[in-house]
Amino acid sequence: MGFIRQKMKVALDALQTKSWNSSADEAVIPYVIAIDCSATGASTFTYKLTNKVKVIDAMFIVVAANGGATAQVQDTDGNAITDAVSIATNKAIVRAGEIDDDNYSEAKGNNLKVVQNANSDSCLAFITVIPIK
Repeated sequence: MGFIRQKMKVALDALQTKSWNSSADEAVIPYVIAIDCSATGASTFTYKLTNKVKVIDAMFIVVAANGGATAQVQDTDGNAITDAVSIATNKAIVRAGEIDDDNYSEAKGNNLKVVQNANSDSCLAFITVIPIK
């Protein structure tokens, strides 16, 4: 591994271990989880979490639109984290309008899921999270 790449890896590892204590004011660096939801014939896409996180935003880029499909971010148990957003317009960028504060925290080892209600439409999902204690 090159010197610069090794230094970048050390820096990124350090950033991901800095967690937010929800009872204190402190700076935390969010990161984005990218999930490719463009596989045909599939409707649920998962990402296994490597640390405890809180979802703070989600957006979707529509890459194929053939019907009236929606996409939604869910927790391991299938509870909605975001509202279901329309992915029916090709090339659209759609942002979640709601985040459910009852379900937006997920433990390390759990999955974040993107669920599409129709196999003919697909998107790329970008979920912004912050590490929490």
